[in-house]
Amino acid sequence: MIGLAGGTALIIGITIGSGIFRTPPTIAGLVPNPLVIMGLWAAFGLISICGALAVAELSTLLPRAGGVYVFLREAYGDAAAFVFGWLYVLVTTPTTVAALAVVFAEFLLNLLGAPAHAATGQSIAIAAIIALTFANVLGAQVGAAVSGVTTLVKVTALAAIILGAFLLGDGSLSHLTEGGVVQGGGLARAVAAVIWTYDGWIGVSMIAGEVVAPERLMKRIIIVGMLVIVTLYIGANLAYLYIMPVSIMAQQKEAIARTVMTAIAGPAGGAVIMLTIMTSVFGALNSNLLAKTRVPYAMARDGLIFSFLGSIHPRWATPWAALLIQGRSVGHRRGPDSGRQLFAGLRSRHCGGRIPRSLPVETIEEERPPLRKAIVTEKAPKPVGPYSQGVIEGDFIFVAGQGPINPLTGKLELGDARAETKRVFENLRAILEAAGSSLDYVVKCNVYLRDINDFAAMNAVYATYFTAPFPARTTIQAGALPGGIAVEIECIARKGR
Repeated sequence: MIGLAGGTALIIGITIGSGIFRTPPTIAGLVPNPLVIMGLWAAFGLISICGALAVAELSTLLPRAGGVYVFLREAYGDAAAFVFGWLYVLVTTPTTVAALAVVFAEFLLNLLGAPAHAATGQSIAIAAIIALTFANVLGAQVGAAVSGVTTLVKVTALAAIILGAFLLGDGSLSHLTEGGVVQGGGLARAVAAVIWTYDGWIGVSMIAGEVVAPERLMKRIIIVGMLVIVTLYIGANLAYLYIMPVSIMAQQKEAIARTVMTAIAGPAGGAVIMLTIMTSVFGALNSNLLAKTRVPYAMARDGLIFSFLGSIHPRWATPWAALLIQGRSVGHRRGPDSGRQLFAGLRSRHCGGRIPRSLPVETIEEERPPLRKAIVTEKAPKPVGPYSQGVIEGDFIFVAGQGPINPLTGKLELGDARAETKRVFENLRAILEAAGSSLDYVVKCNVYLRDINDFAAMNAVYATYFTAPFPARTTIQAGALPGGIAVEIECIARKGR
């Protein structure tokens, strides 16, 4: 449901919040040297791109809702995923969403010139969370559209600051060579501020399951998004330092972007940039609600949290329960013992009986078997989507459709129908043998051909893998198959005796 533009807008929207508009003066106070400041932004931009490349690869291999949760579960099992997921649900997401909502309320009150009463700010923050929660319940496309609009606004604002500073501003490049001595303690705190400003890009991996053709688009989304973010961050800091010396930057008490735009375009420019910052925070709030609620949804589907959180809305195809509960949890304060009580109160009827036994959770009932038992083998191609190589159910084995992929390289071996059929049957054989069965126990095959004229060639190879009495079979001309392959075959077999 989310394409390249929507995904790119999401990663930019979830990363660029208020940080780039507010933290540069803090960093300038900690590190009074422009060259060191620019070095920090460039270095951690490069580090962020490297991290993004790793996440892009993982998202391509495991394009499922949940992102980091999915990666941890595949690598370290249910226990690690359980701890990460519950921390995300109870701590990380609520605090991030609440902080963004409060900052949005503060900016709105400041823009309106209204007194910043705590009750008023909280009411605005809660209203923003409710509005965006329901917008995301209405569909991933709605949430992505909101991210698209707000991202366009913030990118335009940063571009305006950069171009306005160098084309219209009364600045000097000599500011970049002025500076003082850098202290170790200040440098460490500045590093933390830069990392915090870059933080957020990993969130886009959590909606991989809703991206169109994620195995193809996730890399593009993450790489393009990160290049845009790093370029804007470095450009904005250059613009700030061009307009004012680092010593003056360190003294700024309000958003430095407002100071710069006021110098370039007058008070009206400052007011517009404040509205832009507020929109930027609003967009980051929306992006966090859109992406991070996919973690409890994925946990519910795996049986590691209350099962109702895995519910999909029948009309809008969104994890509505996870969205509503996560939105509600932001404003819900808990006592110091509530976390322990919540874990202790879990029951297998809510979590599918899959709470890891290595965790110190009280009163867990007897573990029940999972809904399905997946077959996993390195001798057959790895799944490239939300499916298993095969599934064992009762006395039968259901093998997913196999194409001519070499399991050692993960690459398609395209050729004529005979060669592709042979490769397909070797993959089927490997999966069945991993399940303790073999081609001798196959009872039904479904064959999909790109061109029915390849039937004779496929059939000649097919006959060499079975003996009479042959399995039941259906042959279909599919017209088009993934990757332009000529043959795909799926089968059902009995367990071996």
